[in-house]
Amino acid sequence: MGFAYSKIGNTDKGLTLMQEGLKIRNGAQDLYGIIGSNLHLAQYYSKSNIQKSNEYATKAYEIATKLRSIDERLKALSFLISNDSEAQNAYAQKFIFLNDSIIKVRNNFKNKFARIKYDSKKEKEENQKLRLENVENEVALQKAENQKILFLSGFIILCIVLFFVKKNHQNKTRAIKLKTAYDTETRIAKDIHDELANDVFNTITFTQTQPLEIENTKETLIQKLDHIYARVRGISRENNTIDTKTNFASNLKEMLSTYNSDHTNVIINNIEKVNWHLVDEFKKVTIHRILQELMVNMKKHSQASLVVVKFESNGKTVFIDYTDNGKGADKNKIIKNGMQNMENRILAIKGTITFDTKPDKGFKVKITMSK
Repeated sequence: MGFAYSKIGNTDKGLTLMQEGLKIRNGAQDLYGIIGSNLHLAQYYSKSNIQKSNEYATKAYEIATKLRSIDERLKALSFLISNDSEAQNAYAQKFIFLNDSIIKVRNNFKNKFARIKYDSKKEKEENQKLRLENVENEVALQKAENQKILFLSGFIILCIVLFFVKKNHQNKTRAIKLKTAYDTETRIAKDIHDELANDVFNTITFTQTQPLEIENTKETLIQKLDHIYARVRGISRENNTIDTKTNFASNLKEMLSTYNSDHTNVIINNIEKVNWHLVDEFKKVTIHRILQELMVNMKKHSQASLVVVKFESNGKTVFIDYTDNGKGADKNKIIKNGMQNMENRILAIKGTITFDTKPDKGFKVKITMSK
């Protein structure tokens, strides 16, 4: 059992059991069993402790010699030879001598009965030859018929399976797209209700309560209107059509750069090194939306002063690492209550996205997708 454990990688348990087995066999004076235990331990130590391996192999050889057990002696000698022991040449000569001797003896026995076996076998073969020919012909015909049936059945089953797999994939993809669209509409509605509507209401109230003929009041009104205009453009930019052609990389870089400010420095690395021409258009849109959502989330919640977006590609896969030094959040809370829209998007393109964040430890996101 210990030897079996050592072969499947549980070396500590295997060694303990092999040593315990040797102890039991020594106590019972089971000489053949002792040879086996020593050979197992010699093999176990052959890659880690040559000295111990030689000791166990030597012990097995000595007992096998007393019992005149040729096969066990040969096994022990093979370990002593392969372990580069000092007496390697002597062991090799013994191995050759014993091996030649046992081959000679066994060949003599084989030759003694070879003729009898040959004659008996020949007679049986002649008697069965005609019957076998007939049976083989029948089997060949039946086998060909069975192969046709199996091939046809397999082809039909394969077509059915592929149909349902494709149908299931289409249903899942449709559900994910609907969920993503719903989440996007909900987010737009929330932005309009929570931010833009409040700004418009406050501006209307301002115009109704303040004398617009005063210059300072006009300036304040213009600033408020500029702010509303900027918010409308921001919402439009977050949900507008994305150019997935030759200008994709430059547009993506420009989108990320718009989040640069006096308080936040955005660094973009290696975006041009990715061969975006090989990336599927739907995947480009997904990447653009996910990074946009990350940047919006950063601007609203993280209070980060530094953001790094790094792009890498190995030919078949695109890797994107997002890191900021913001205030972070509880990871479980983030995964449970937020970022669901990003996960839905990346799921739709069979990619992966992982979030790594802790309170006051920044926010990290790793995105992986095939081209």
